[in-house]
Amino acid sequence: MNPIRQQTGRNCVSISWNRPSLPLSLFLLLSAIWMLLLAGCQHAKPEPEQMPEPALARYEFKEMHMGTDVRMVLYATDSLIAADAADAAYQRIADLEEILSDYIDKSEINRLSRTSGSGRTVRVSEPLYRVLKRAGEISERTGGAFDLTVGPFVELWRISRRIGELVPEEEVREAARSVGYRNIRFDEGCRCVELLESGMKLDAGGIGKGFASDEALAVLKKHGITSALVASAGDIAVGEAPPGRAGWEVGLNIVNDEGERVEQTVTLTNAAISTSGDLFQFLLIDGVRYSHIVNPRTGYGITRQGFVTVIAPDATTADGYASAFSVLGPEKTDQLTEVLDTIDYYFILAMDDGYSVSRSDGFAHLLGE
Repeated sequence: MNPIRQQTGRNCVSISWNRPSLPLSLFLLLSAIWMLLLAGCQHAKPEPEQMPEPALARYEFKEMHMGTDVRMVLYATDSLIAADAADAAYQRIADLEEILSDYIDKSEINRLSRTSGSGRTVRVSEPLYRVLKRAGEISERTGGAFDLTVGPFVELWRISRRIGELVPEEEVREAARSVGYRNIRFDEGCRCVELLESGMKLDAGGIGKGFASDEALAVLKKHGITSALVASAGDIAVGEAPPGRAGWEVGLNIVNDEGERVEQTVTLTNAAISTSGDLFQFLLIDGVRYSHIVNPRTGYGITRQGFVTVIAPDATTADGYASAFSVLGPEKTDQLTEVLDTIDYYFILAMDDGYSVSRSDGFAHLLGE
């Protein structure tokens, strides 16, 4: 039988036979020739073309959560992917608000506070446990300048701000019995917490927004969105740089060494920035200017007017330390950041004759100084 020839590709031929009736030696020879032709066809196959990466477009979203506008900017291949990812991230923030808000009566953190002094060990959710542990670490590092158990002081200070005068000193002394981060006992084995003193009230206001920003960024990443920004009031978390850019440019309103208010930008990737303080807003009581930020060691709003901006690897860290640095002041902040080498700060302090400005070397470098 004659072989059947089929053109299969550039310079390549497929050869087959009907039932062989040739001498065995000739059949084997033809088979060898067919194998060589087949090998040549394999080498002649064209290389698969590299598919171009899909273009990324910029999408922006805004929703109200935790008492403020939460803004997301992200890059995705299409609007449906962007919207689905943003919806999931906002849902995560809403879920965390139900856990961490002291304004929601039935929030998990308020339910935990109501067990204080009862001797009960309470199993808590994984997010709340993580926040409590991170808060405790920052409290230890800052000598209590940050303290999640500051709630009793915060409640009294809200009253003082509302009525425009300080509450009686004995009430502050009584509240102090229930304040102290060392009065939280942890059990890693069961993810359990016990609040040792009666009257304790936990307040995650100094760390919660930063934690929520980190969690939202993590949700976006699970949806394939790696280049994103999440901004909640003074807390901003960013991921990978936008396409074709060195990083995310974050604008700052700062005061320079000459006391002039100027606009500056810093470029960040996979980092966070947080600002805390009252430089231009304050409460005046009996001639003393008080901030809304309560000093956990005194029970009163801090009287130092200024603000601090902190850059850290994540928003939980940046938020917590910004709150602590506001209480510590620039000198102690500088001493602490010499040890915390992943944290940078920019501190502006209002003085009688102008402003005092200090910053870490790393922050100065980001500003191009």
